[in-house]
Amino acid sequence: MKRLFTRDPNTSHIACWIDLQGRELQADRDESERFLMRLDPRASYFSFRTFSDTGYTRVRTGDPLQREVHGTLDACWHRLVALNRQGAVIAVTINHGNGRGRRSADIRRVRALFLDDDRGTDPGRFPLKPHIRVETSAGHNHFYWLVEGLPLQQFASCQQRLAERYQGDTRVQALNQAMQLPGFWRRKRITQPRLPRVSEIGNHNPFRIFELDDLFEPQRDANHRQ
Repeated sequence: MKRLFTRDPNTSHIACWIDLQGRELQADRDESERFLMRLDPRASYFSFRTFSDTGYTRVRTGDPLQREVHGTLDACWHRLVALNRQGAVIAVTINHGNGRGRRSADIRRVRALFLDDDRGTDPGRFPLKPHIRVETSAGHNHFYWLVEGLPLQQFASCQQRLAERYQGDTRVQALNQAMQLPGFWRRKRITQPRLPRVSEIGNHNPFRIFELDDLFEPQRDANHRQ
């Protein structure tokens, strides 16, 4: 459980400084749109999650920056920017939900498998080429493989296998998992803000369920399947 901080005289000025700093950090809408359009170009809404990036913006009673926001990026943009400037992480639920909630029970369709990879190694090691690569910071990447027809009940096990195969974060396996949205600032280290960006986009078709086994097996050659 994350520790909750009170805004006592020793820390309240830091929360104020974070807010002032945020006014100078401009979100990059093009990056956000690029990511979402590749994730699901037919989506009429997305489900966003926000929460404090640092303990300095939390209070004893909870997290004032924690929100669920549903809608198009256009409709939600100004609200998300305002929360980001105050010190919130802006994340998007990767799988398609009902547009009303973010529980696992609200998820209706698997959009992608994804890997939180801190190894900083060549993406060429993957037998199946990722559709999206997001550089979250130097040497840290999120990789996404768009899929079609993957049953909801198989998602967690596929995520687990993917993380174990490529030594990624094995905690990233919830059906309602939200991942940081490119184009919005991260300030986990408040003096070193960073802006996640989309570094690669692939235009190949989503993978079908029978193709995914190749992703979990040891790589036999350096060629991607597309």
